[in-house]
Amino acid sequence: MGLSCWMLSKSALLVLEVLKKCILSVSYIQKLGEVVRHFLFGDSSIDNALFRLVCTTSDGLEKLYFSRFYGLTEIEGLQEAIILGLDVLSSMLSDLSRDVPSFSVFRQAVMSVTTKPVPVVTAAISLMSFFRNPKIQLGAARLLSRLFIIGDDSQTHALSNAYFGLDDKQINNLKNTISCILYQEKVASDDLVIAMFKMLTYAARHQASFVSAVVTLGENPISESCSGDNPPANNDVVQCNAVNILDSIWIYVIRSDDLVMTKSCIMCNVLNFLKALWQGAAHYTNLLKQLRNSDFWKKLLNFVVLSIDKKSFQSESATKLELQNLAYRYQCQHNVLDVVTCEMFLQKKLLHSELVTKESSKSSNNGSDGSKVATAENSCNLKDIFGVWCESSLDAETIKTFVSFEYDGSVKLRARVAAGLFAVRMMCKVKGGDRGSLSVSLVDKVTNLWQKLRKLPAFSELMTLYAEHGYSGGNELDDLILNDLFYHLQGELEGRQISHIAFKELSQYLLQSNFLQTYYCKHDQETDGVCLYDTDRLQGDMGIDLWDLSDWKASKAIAEMLLLSLQNVNLMVSLTKSKLSALIALTTTLSIYDNDDARFTSLENEVKSGGKIPEKSLSSMIDNICQSLYRTIELLPPVSDASEDIVEILAAQAELLFRFTRSLSMRLSLSASVLVLKTSGYGLKELSNCRPLVFGVISLVKTFLMLILFSLKSTWRDSCLGVRTEIEHNEALSEAANVRLGLLPVICNCIELTEHCSISLIIIDQIVKGFSTPATWFPIIQKHLPMQHIVLKLQDKSSYSNIDIILKFLLTIAHVKEGAEMLLNAGFFASLRVLLADLPNGRPLSVVERERNWSNSFDNNEMAQPIWGLSLAVVTAIINSLGESSNFNVEHVVTYFLLEKADLISYHLSAPDFPSDDHDRKRLRAFKPYPSLSSFRESENTIMLICVMVKHRNAWSRALKEMESHLRERCIHLLAFISCGTPRHGESPGRDLPILCHPILHEEYEWHEKPSSINSTNGWFAFSALCCGLNPKYSSFSSRTATTMIKAQPDEHANLTSQTHFSDAMSIQIYRITFLLLEFLCQQAEDAAERAEEVGFVDLAHFPELPVPDILHCLQDQGISIVTELCEAGKLKLLTSEIQGACILLLQITVMALYLEFCVIQICGMRPVHGRVEDFSKEFHALTKATEGHAFLKESMNSLKRTMSFVFPEVLQAEDDL
Repeated sequence: MGLSCWMLSKSALLVLEVLKKCILSVSYIQKLGEVVRHFLFGDSSIDNALFRLVCTTSDGLEKLYFSRFYGLTEIEGLQEAIILGLDVLSSMLSDLSRDVPSFSVFRQAVMSVTTKPVPVVTAAISLMSFFRNPKIQLGAARLLSRLFIIGDDSQTHALSNAYFGLDDKQINNLKNTISCILYQEKVASDDLVIAMFKMLTYAARHQASFVSAVVTLGENPISESCSGDNPPANNDVVQCNAVNILDSIWIYVIRSDDLVMTKSCIMCNVLNFLKALWQGAAHYTNLLKQLRNSDFWKKLLNFVVLSIDKKSFQSESATKLELQNLAYRYQCQHNVLDVVTCEMFLQKKLLHSELVTKESSKSSNNGSDGSKVATAENSCNLKDIFGVWCESSLDAETIKTFVSFEYDGSVKLRARVAAGLFAVRMMCKVKGGDRGSLSVSLVDKVTNLWQKLRKLPAFSELMTLYAEHGYSGGNELDDLILNDLFYHLQGELEGRQISHIAFKELSQYLLQSNFLQTYYCKHDQETDGVCLYDTDRLQGDMGIDLWDLSDWKASKAIAEMLLLSLQNVNLMVSLTKSKLSALIALTTTLSIYDNDDARFTSLENEVKSGGKIPEKSLSSMIDNICQSLYRTIELLPPVSDASEDIVEILAAQAELLFRFTRSLSMRLSLSASVLVLKTSGYGLKELSNCRPLVFGVISLVKTFLMLILFSLKSTWRDSCLGVRTEIEHNEALSEAANVRLGLLPVICNCIELTEHCSISLIIIDQIVKGFSTPATWFPIIQKHLPMQHIVLKLQDKSSYSNIDIILKFLLTIAHVKEGAEMLLNAGFFASLRVLLADLPNGRPLSVVERERNWSNSFDNNEMAQPIWGLSLAVVTAIINSLGESSNFNVEHVVTYFLLEKADLISYHLSAPDFPSDDHDRKRLRAFKPYPSLSSFRESENTIMLICVMVKHRNAWSRALKEMESHLRERCIHLLAFISCGTPRHGESPGRDLPILCHPILHEEYEWHEKPSSINSTNGWFAFSALCCGLNPKYSSFSSRTATTMIKAQPDEHANLTSQTHFSDAMSIQIYRITFLLLEFLCQQAEDAAERAEEVGFVDLAHFPELPVPDILHCLQDQGISIVTELCEAGKLKLLTSEIQGACILLLQITVMALYLEFCVIQICGMRPVHGRVEDFSKEFHALTKATEGHAFLKESMNSLKRTMSFVFPEVLQAEDDL
């Protein structure tokens, strides 16, 4: 380097300064940006000059100190030029748009390994070791950070794969440099340490191979000197070489309690680097293995609680520096919790892979467990530690620090008023030709704003008004209006409202003009913190330092007030966003921790989960969150301009509340449930006044609705935790009822939004079902429910996935007479015809298409929605509610469903096919799916509608003259199928099963894993245990336990033989269908008997078809045998409600079967076979003996005896004799 080079660098200082400012101005001055981009990226000579200045090494700079040709002043000047060159190059890589065509050429030049005198990457790494000037190190670290990013974007992947073309010596030198800077944190500048961690963070995100090379540990673990609580005492640079980077990281973790209070920004960047490592865990397996240990996790988790003072969140006496440190501490909490979340997620992934490996091993070993899950100490250690931390440290006061926000919307409003005040004063100056020291860009902004302001109608109105009062015209009149506007704004800043309408409109325009929008910060929140306004740039554009030297001195206070207001906004935003990120991170961590899959926690106790938050603490936490939510909700109406910020806070608070509410589930006390309902309802009410386009409102409303849905379950319970007396208990229940009723108008208001329609209907359905009389809730529904909107949803094909929810809700409404009338007035039947006319894909709802769609849906592991059955249930409820006195045209319904939809009626009345191994029969059933519990329910709803419509004799007879016989035949065939549930004497238990019914829905799989509550070994309860196993074809739906049991079965027909809650449900469903079938046939027989009585003779040609005695005998035997068995088993204990209901249903079936047998005997002139009389006598005797002492069966038994008196009078007489 010659003296001429030094003279060039000295003269270049001013050029570099100007160049740096131009680059910073590119983002907000469009014309200047185009010029600067073309100037920098289009002229290679400029790039070469920058490279010659920056591309030097620390050795080259060191040699200057030993040269007699250069003095200290020259060397310092050159270093200053290098610092500026590094800043300019960093800015070119970050602040300038990459859309510029020539940028790619510039990027290739920067990343080139042939750049002279040395490559840019090599120079930056070398300059980082120049300890004589920390500013050079700082600039080099920032440049290297940008190089990592563009290196990741570069098409030349060879650079990144070869660690940016560095050799082992350069890598070792960089490792030593970083270690020394981090190890000597007490003597190094904070900015340099922060820059080091930012550089490592960017490298971890974008250059995994580089980080692995730099932070590699070889075969040595973390140094023993750094693994405890005693960091190395000697800070000598020579010893830095013995300490690797992870040693330094560990030292920072050990000192975290102290650093977070004194140097929170440094600690925040340390944690940012750790988070980047865990987010890229796939690349840093060996590095993370060195860090994972119990001490590490305990230190991090304790740091979460210790980093915040619970006594004072944001003290009014706190200084600006203290508040900034507080914001950084919130960010530290966020980063720690993110690291913990990543680790727990990784553990679950590892457990999942171990589970798959174990299952594969068991399969390959024919069911034997040939492998053991390798649960390493590190894999589950964190979960245990986090569980203990939740129990001991995560108390109500800690949660209060997370959810309490002291957001002041007036801070932003004051800043806007101050900006308007400043703008008006600058208008007065600039329009008069006095631009002072304002930058060109700021002058342009003021001029444009003035031109727009004077064109407003309010300004013209003031011009006219002032002219009428005789004020001067022209510019003087403009100045006069601006001066008056200035003082009005000044008064508003002092708390006085503007009363004059015109001036108020001008003020509102200035406040909404976003005058300072171009000064919004554009930084990486995770590495640069949170900041809204770039006050340094604004202050530079003002040139406020020169105002004291001119007549602008009088206006300096206004500019300083604006800067102070913007700084206050920055501080508030920083605190709010940082704390918000910590709250969101806590919620996410708890979600990952609580969201355990049973498959991962049941590996034969090989994996043990940690503790949980105590129930008492959870209740206190819920109370604190509700209080904070209520305070935040109160901020919504008056601070409309800050609504997005408030919505973000509300969303985070509500999400945590939902997490805790769901954790307690049914253990949530009544008082806590009512509190959650009140808070959520208040939030929904206030959000309804919010602007619909405010980001986050829709998802927040859904969270509040989910909170209400989960809390409703707890308010229905009879028990009331925490209530000491019966009076308090009744008062609490009354309050809960009033709160639920108060929610109805608010929830009804949410229905019209598509995103909230389904969950709103579910909530309303649950609320109204909890009241014994419709008079309590129906007037509210009638006033607020948008019934027309709901009914029209049935025609909306986009709502097909929610049709079942809508129909279930309409079913509840239809059970009330006034509700049925609402449905008719809203055009329910017209919408229903549209719904049933086509499937979502637009094809007709024919039987063939329905079967094919069902078959396809099974192949896709999805269940077709029971739209048909639910539709019939609603129609049945409407007919029942309206009764005979209504003008409702039942004949129209009969005609539509039983004639126009005759194919579907027949389909749902058809008996399921018998399973068979015969190939031809299997081929015939190719498109016939296995029956399901849902399909049985649809059959029940079909028969129920028939039973209701047949009672309307006139409409029935006119519409179904030719259809009756077909319906009766279908019903009799279905009864014949059901009668197969009677085991025959001497029959092999291995015969073909009458049906296969597998669980399909998630709820059904849960039922399948619950034991039977009825435990009968007769009738369909015996067959269902064999018929209702899991389907191996769809075993992916089942849990791990169920899947294992399926694999043990030899073939498709060898299902589970144990009775389950699901098999009970299937059996009860079959007997409910049986009851309805018999009811329909009995009604037909009664109608025929009445007609015979009217005409005086029995017309056998038109007498309805009835089941043969064998079918009726089988049904009687099933009913009597099951009831006898259940009552005998319950002699010494109180029968459950499920068993009592089953017994009553089966006795009713027996009575109706006897009645039909009597009809057959009378019509055909038959007498009961003697053997049948003996068998029935024995069964009835056992039944009578078994039912003694069961008062709930008294009425049913009396009905049975009355019917027996016609069929088996001798049996009844014999029983009476006994």
